[in-house]
Amino acid sequence: MVDKANSFHQLASAKPPTEMSFEGNLADNWVFFRQKFAIYLKATTLEKEEDSSKAALLLNMVGDRVIQIYNNLVFEKPEDKDSYTKIFDKLNEYFIPTKNVTYERNVFFTREMGIDETVDEYVNALRHLSSSCEFQDLTDSLIKDRLVLGIQDRSVKDRLFRESNVDLKKAIEICKASELARKQIQQLSSAKVDVVRDVVKQHKKYGSGTAGHKQTNRGKTQANPQPREVPKKDGCYCCGGDHPRDKLMCPARSAVCNKCKKVGHYARVCKSINTITCNTVSNNIKKL
Repeated sequence: MVDKANSFHQLASAKPPTEMSFEGNLADNWVFFRQKFAIYLKATTLEKEEDSSKAALLLNMVGDRVIQIYNNLVFEKPEDKDSYTKIFDKLNEYFIPTKNVTYERNVFFTREMGIDETVDEYVNALRHLSSSCEFQDLTDSLIKDRLVLGIQDRSVKDRLFRESNVDLKKAIEICKASELARKQIQQLSSAKVDVVRDVVKQHKKYGSGTAGHKQTNRGKTQANPQPREVPKKDGCYCCGGDHPRDKLMCPARSAVCNKCKKVGHYARVCKSINTITCNTVSNNIKKL
């Protein structure tokens, strides 16, 4: 009873693998699913089950599209269709075609490091490519060589060339140390720019503390002069209006004054004595 309870707990706690993806590289996707399925079998102790039970579990989890491929596979014996080992071998043949080692090695040796790619990302990509190259015992040594040749930082590349007896582990440490230092310098530079920007912003907001004064060439301050008032222009002495001082533009240039009867101005700006008033006063004096 205890063993059954433990088995049930393991089945409930283990995460089943997701279906095989058909986006991107099918060979890589199949290898990835195969790895996840093997981990699941080990975590649930189902790897000890019979071959036919594991075959059914594989087909149950791998996805509908793989089942369609399985249905069209040709097996030597009818009973092989229920064999976990035989099904795995057939699917390996289907998804992983015969590889061209020369081509795979060319892809490996021409793999450059991306501009925004980290050292860890680049090394992992090289490891993945090397798995198809059959380097065997030379794998780490050739990954180190490709790292030295493919890294973007010229100063790090020069240092790795100068160092003697550098293995892959040491090369990765040097590259990652340089990568970390470069990021820290960028962060410090960015922080410095932010401080300067804040100071300028505060200066614009509150001023320099010498409002109403300006600095002279000799370092002395003096009060800012008050703006000069522009004298207002008098109205036209012919019409009383506001227009450029040009007689041709004056509307009263041909008008007859109602007071003095002269031509060239209006009565409202006439400076002559009113003749009607003078005559009236003179007549009144004579009557007296």
